[in-house]
Amino acid sequence: MRRILSSHRLTPAVALTLLLIGSGAEAQLRPLARVRGTVHDSLRAHGPLAGARIVIQGLVADALTDSRGRFDFREVPVGPHRITFFHPWLDSLRLSAPVYDVELTEAGIADLQLAVPSFASLTQYLCGAPQDSATTVLFGQVRAAEDGAPLAGAEARVEWFELSLGGPEGLLRRNRVASALSDETGSYTLCGVPNDIENAMRVATGEQTTGPLFFTLAGAPVAYRDVTISLTDPAAARRLETDSVSDSLVTGTARLTVEVRDDRGRPVKGADVGVRGAPLSSQTDEMGRARLLSAPAGSQTVVVRAVGRAPILRVADLAPGAETRLELAWTTSVTVLSEVVVRGIRPGAELEAYERRRRSGAGRFLDAAELKRRGGGVNALFTVPGVSLQPGRRGDIRPMPLFRASGYGYCRPMIVVDGMQLPRLDGWELDAMLREAARVEVYTRPLLVPLDLMVLSSCGVIAIWTR
Repeated sequence: MRRILSSHRLTPAVALTLLLIGSGAEAQLRPLARVRGTVHDSLRAHGPLAGARIVIQGLVADALTDSRGRFDFREVPVGPHRITFFHPWLDSLRLSAPVYDVELTEAGIADLQLAVPSFASLTQYLCGAPQDSATTVLFGQVRAAEDGAPLAGAEARVEWFELSLGGPEGLLRRNRVASALSDETGSYTLCGVPNDIENAMRVATGEQTTGPLFFTLAGAPVAYRDVTISLTDPAAARRLETDSVSDSLVTGTARLTVEVRDDRGRPVKGADVGVRGAPLSSQTDEMGRARLLSAPAGSQTVVVRAVGRAPILRVADLAPGAETRLELAWTTSVTVLSEVVVRGIRPGAELEAYERRRRSGAGRFLDAAELKRRGGGVNALFTVPGVSLQPGRRGDIRPMPLFRASGYGYCRPMIVVDGMQLPRLDGWELDAMLREAARVEVYTRPLLVPLDLMVLSSCGVIAIWTR
């Protein structure tokens, strides 16, 4: 799939064909003009676009823009031409630049200004209306994990919520969603996706789905993501947030080997490796390798956690009935989104708010020393009233803590890390978070959750603070 940004559009293959048309001796007999100009990036850098390859119909030669976005063709036959440009950044997004019709009427110098379309014009084309600059247009193609065939009618969906003061209880929650169905080529386009928070997308067809696909858009105006869905893997079936842990008995058909290294290329031992939303994990050995033998197939978010390091999240396509190998590494410049910065709360004020909640006695509060004394990880919650640790798959010693529901049975609590609400987790990942937590708050009933946590939950909340 390839998106075109102009009403007069050419794919790279068509553009290459045009280079060969009219390039014979007849064109060389016409008077020659000089064509120069600049290419402006109106979408990302809002300045000159360096490294763009300019092509003109009828010319075998092309030109690259310099650091100031300039290009120069010395000998161009007079007459009608079509000119466009290519750039690796646009190629990575499956986008093509506009195609310009140029009429050279006489020999001399023609100055041209080419540009990547602006965010307003691009979103007008992709979404039918200009979008807010705080959002991203996310598009891609949905394919079957078994044979790569495009899947029509699959729903791509991103959900988030906004909290504001107001309403009868003082806190108003607005649920937001961006969704779209794939067309006959498997292509989807999501408009209005917020680009200033971490997002989780799911793509589903029938009862089969991807895992929660986590990504950070970091203000990008457009982004591209292909996804695969396994149509046969039972572990790739939809799971509801209210499902009990019994569905963890379902095993996947994909195998995953992950090699983890530090920022100096050395293997990392003892890192937790798993798939977000799936109840299985493994730890890396002396060679930095971990294997998952029954992972869900299709697009999944692979998570690597180690004490003292920011987690690595990587979206990967896991093949059903086959092994996928990944090499992941920490870098010295890992960007960690901070909900504290977004909400405008100083770290000192955050600690003061924690102390106020602790003095209120509404929940249970465990600092790092108490967590360690209790055994660390999910085991530290074993004796908290209202918390149940039921065995996971194959006697997993790191089950997901459940709270007693208001009527009967159990429910899954909401997990909040450093003020940011996370979607459904499994016990292995929560265990890793709790082992490096500085403080933990546990509220086993919804009515006990303080308003200043800015979280609404129908079950309860486990709030983890890493600083």
